[in-house]
Amino acid sequence: MEKPLAPWEVEYDLYKEIPPGHELIKELAAMISSYVELPDLADRLLALWVIHTYSIDWTRVNPLLYIYSPQQRCGKTTLLSVLSRLVNRPMQISGITAAALYRTVEKWRPTLLLDEADSYLKTKSESSEALRGIINSCWSLESAWKSVCVGKNHRVVAFPTFTPIAIAGIGRLEKTYATIADRSIIIQLERKLETKKLSRLSRDDDSNILFDDLRSQCATWVKKHGEVIGGWQQPNARFLEEMDDRTRENYEVLLAISKTAMLPASYLADAYRANKKLDEEENVDSLLLKDINDIFESMDKDFVPSGTIVARLEEREDRPWGTWSYGQPMTKHALARQLKNYGIAPSKKREGQHTVRGYYRDDNFKEKLKRYCQVDVEPTQMTQPSV
Repeated sequence: MEKPLAPWEVEYDLYKEIPPGHELIKELAAMISSYVELPDLADRLLALWVIHTYSIDWTRVNPLLYIYSPQQRCGKTTLLSVLSRLVNRPMQISGITAAALYRTVEKWRPTLLLDEADSYLKTKSESSEALRGIINSCWSLESAWKSVCVGKNHRVVAFPTFTPIAIAGIGRLEKTYATIADRSIIIQLERKLETKKLSRLSRDDDSNILFDDLRSQCATWVKKHGEVIGGWQQPNARFLEEMDDRTRENYEVLLAISKTAMLPASYLADAYRANKKLDEEENVDSLLLKDINDIFESMDKDFVPSGTIVARLEEREDRPWGTWSYGQPMTKHALARQLKNYGIAPSKKREGQHTVRGYYRDDNFKEKLKRYCQVDVEPTQMTQPSV
């Protein structure tokens, strides 16, 4: 009995006529949004990312797709299933090890659609750390390699990791996924209202024909325009200036596709701005620095004890500080560990008959606040009193 071909081994039937790019992308967006409740204009980001899975050979940056929801039954698996019928060489899985990932990329170079990522990426284990490292490496062509020792002679082999990856899970998980989210186009899903009617994803042949037709159109269009897309890898657009460097590089890839398809600049710009709060959520350490500065200002002091800071942080219900570690609030030791990376350390100060440890809002703190949070505070050349 012959082994059946895997989806990514199937050659697409190329069209004799090249489909118009702008019509193809809009059709992809309409198809995706007909099955899943999406944020405003997020269908445009998804459609452009689908095209990216076919044009990855012409790009040096590979934006990940990061899909999350606050709880189950918000459409994550359905969205991955829809994407699996549209992307290039799809491979939808619910778990993978680091070793399996880079060997899979070497053998097939599929578009990996990783579901239930919170169940195997969130854990603090060596295998999870290794897997996150491999996923991070696939973002840039220059760093998309994994070197390992193979066989009894420990021969060193370099495996490529540059392949499209979409990840779906529950919760933002800022601390765990910070590096992955930084490399991603982010889509947040919400549970649809009962009054909202969506198409049901069918597995019959008639439904698959529609998807196969779109995949063939994508392959045809990219085969014709791939080099043009590659030539647009650093396009100029005003809305790109609003972004940090890595986010800009992600959107430059999508903008190159959009420009090649003759879509107006506003097509992607509007989608970016509609999803900006989701896609550029601040780094958790930047939030911490800002919140500590708010505490300094609200108390009108330039020294606050560590215990007071963590107590005030815990009161912020819209922040992760109250459930920092396995549902428990951030401690003074955890606070010190977070700030140590920025060269901010607790100091001692005598208050009455007691000596307390806390933090000064000195020039070092203000410089870090300006550098990482774009918050400019007037320097105060203060000297810390000796104990």
